[in-house]
Amino acid sequence: IIPFAVGSCMLWLNRSASRALALLSTLLMSAPFAWPAIYLLVEHDPSERAERLLGLWPLVIVVSLVLAIVSVRRGSGVASVMPFVLLATVQGAFLSQQLWGSTYATWPLWIILVANVIAAISSLGRSRATWTTIPLACLISASTLMAGAAYAWSHERLDYANLSDGAMAHSRLTELRGLSMRGDWIASFEELVNYAEREIPRDEGILMLPGEDLFYYATGRRPRFPVLMFDYTVDPYTADEIRELARERDIRWLIVKQELQIEEEQVKQFKVELMELLEENFERVESLDNYEVYRRKEPEDKDDRE
Repeated sequence: IIPFAVGSCMLWLNRSASRALALLSTLLMSAPFAWPAIYLLVEHDPSERAERLLGLWPLVIVVSLVLAIVSVRRGSGVASVMPFVLLATVQGAFLSQQLWGSTYATWPLWIILVANVIAAISSLGRSRATWTTIPLACLISASTLMAGAAYAWSHERLDYANLSDGAMAHSRLTELRGLSMRGDWIASFEELVNYAEREIPRDEGILMLPGEDLFYYATGRRPRFPVLMFDYTVDPYTADEIRELARERDIRWLIVKQELQIEEEQVKQFKVELMELLEENFERVESLDNYEVYRRKEPEDKDDRE
């Protein structure tokens, strides 16, 4: 943040600065953004490269907040409030899954914040705004594009998912037209969808472990359970609470996915723990390619076994 602050101060203290001084200030301000792109030549570890790119978030947040406070009196309407709305949204995402885990959809907000920063900086050196704004925007855009492309290409944020094994497969379901991925995941899922449409009444509740929210989109069914994915980031319930909720919500079917595309040990352990409790109330009725289907035991079934 130091070179950015120095460049901004130079531009503000010398509002009628020469073109050379304006360009020097621009280079200083763009240095933090250029570093993630330069780092591509220094380090070959995708994780290290990703951390350099993610390191731009604190800089942009701090600079955006300072400039938003300074410029709040000059602006009017939505323009003066927008930076604060974006910063509050980003902070909410970071509180959910911290910096590393919250980058799925926050980069568009980052781009808007950077655009606001560039617009605010142009007002600091009004006489040389062209020599500041355009080079700064070009340098930031080029650096972010290079570092971001390497970040996306490496799949660093998706290293927990199995995305590369098997041949490319395409969905044959109308609702999932265009969906493609490697492996047998789509074929196994479509087998489950066809079984559900044939054997499971649409008005009966289904609980899926550890979760397959695409099922409800593909079948048009409405989930009865308040959680669709049972992992530690989105599931607030314990195994005992889930069992009680299944009884209260009149869940009659339990579908368990065997091989998981998300290779997360905590998810696997919780699935085993939860199954030990649910198997007391459910019995297996069908084994599909990658799914085990259970139906709730009725009172007469228990009486027959007794």
